[in-house]
Amino acid sequence: MELNEALKKVAVLGAAGKMGRGISLLLLQEMCRLEAELHGDVGTGEYSLMLVDLDAHALRSMRQYFRKHLRTYAERKINALRTYYVDHPELVSNGDIINAFIEGALDNVRLSAHLDTARQANMIFEAVAENIDIKSIVMSALTGNAYFFSNTSSVPIYILDDRAELNGKIIGFHFYNPPPIQKLLEIIEPKGMVPELKPLALELAKRLDKTIVYSKDVAGFIGNGHLLREVHYATQKIKELPYPEPEAIQILDTITRDYLMRPMGIFELLEYVGPDVAKEIAKIMSAHLDEKFTLPKKVERAETEAIGNLPKDWLTWKDLQKHPKKKKIIEKQLAWIMSSDDPGAKLAREYLQYSHEIGEKLVRDGVAENLDDVSTVLQNGFYHLYGLDQITAGSSS
Repeated sequence: MELNEALKKVAVLGAAGKMGRGISLLLLQEMCRLEAELHGDVGTGEYSLMLVDLDAHALRSMRQYFRKHLRTYAERKINALRTYYVDHPELVSNGDIINAFIEGALDNVRLSAHLDTARQANMIFEAVAENIDIKSIVMSALTGNAYFFSNTSSVPIYILDDRAELNGKIIGFHFYNPPPIQKLLEIIEPKGMVPELKPLALELAKRLDKTIVYSKDVAGFIGNGHLLREVHYATQKIKELPYPEPEAIQILDTITRDYLMRPMGIFELLEYVGPDVAKEIAKIMSAHLDEKFTLPKKVERAETEAIGNLPKDWLTWKDLQKHPKKKKIIEKQLAWIMSSDDPGAKLAREYLQYSHEIGEKLVRDGVAENLDDVSTVLQNGFYHLYGLDQITAGSSS
């Protein structure tokens, strides 16, 4: 089945969740753009986006969510929309066309708390809880002709295929949060996947303007394969520091945010992911890999004196985002970390070196094809300002 045909009937499971909402928006935008391009109108009755979730209140709120973001999308695409709507002389202004696009798009949306709604879909996007049993049960109830795209960030796809008896009609299609903003998409091909699914997935990823990285079908893939090992390392490190745990957590957050020029400290990032989600990911990875992944029982912080002192002209992640000399400054600051006797720099240096070791392990284990792929995930999925190659360059400066 070609993508244009497949996009006529699409379903999202777990549509009202944090990831499901963003995935649903991306699919609705592309579906309606295609409908407008091919038919000169949206809401013709030929296209249907079926959104399934047990949270009825959150599901109802999605229409307002769509309305807001579709307007931004339509304003950005107004030149193309004017071309698509050329046979509608009653739509005079840009505002008329944008409103027609939004209302037509909303007409394509079907909200439901029942899985049966998704039975007629050509493509089913799974974004339910990060739990093997739940994912398997939900997808097994919809086996048939549909292709499944799982947004899991940790569950091996071959396990879902086997448990849900999908006969190879599933691919890992891991968006990063939030899906409409994040460019990165991890694609995971399980053994035995039907051959026609890969070109369908690649064409869709291209239309959604995503940066694709392939990961081997191993628990955690590249993204969580790196993140959970960093969290495990940081969890062990707070036990080694001569401070009470809340102060040690504050220090590690400061080191990994300010010294390493990242948007969040490692424990801040853990909280952003969500403690319950992170625990489930750690549980899945520990069960399917020959490693143990531990997390702090509770993230509590207490103010403490700085463990070191950054140079007065130091620029943080926020400062560097759009700086015209970003690359040069990052190189200079990494070189300082790698050579300074500052206690904070020493901690940052050990952390960076371990990050690089994680990357090498992912390549050695075949999870990532090369270190560049790991760097692409870190830079696009986690907004790191530099890749693993710059860590080694900094150590030799």
